[in-house]
Amino acid sequence: MLYINKEGKRAMSRQILKKERIITDRLTLGSYRKEDRDRLAEMMRNPEITATFMVPDYSEEVQFYALADKLIEFSQINDTTHLEYGVYLDGYMIGFVNDCGYDDEAIELGYVIDPAFKGRGFATEAVNAVINELHEMGFKKVVAGFLKEISAAEK
Repeated sequence: MLYINKEGKRAMSRQILKKERIITDRLTLGSYRKEDRDRLAEMMRNPEITATFMVPDYSEEVQFYALADKLIEFSQINDTTHLEYGVYLDGYMIGFVNDCGYDDEAIELGYVIDPAFKGRGFATEAVNAVINELHEMGFKKVVAGFLKEISAAEK
């Protein structure tokens, strides 16, 4: 589903027109803030998260920060080739939802909720909100993989 052009960049035939914010009963989804950089890098080094979410196997801390910077850019409203939302509970980033690739009709999502906040339905709430947004954007199919070992993810 992920298309790469000759220059090694995503070749997408449609734009992702993100909302500035998506507000649910308990959460706010939106662009990362610059002050989320440390939090993003921390989450991408968390072994509980990396066990279920594909993160490059970096050996240098600077690499995690470079990735965090890239994700912050991807989440900005003016980036129309990536779907990237931070998930916030009372202003604190507890996770994120992003695309893992898409075409004109279908999009694949990845998502993370900090293990300290698991088991409270936050992932379900965030992903459902993003799915609704994607249907409004015109995507006909949304796919999200999960690990069988995580029974809540199957919902």
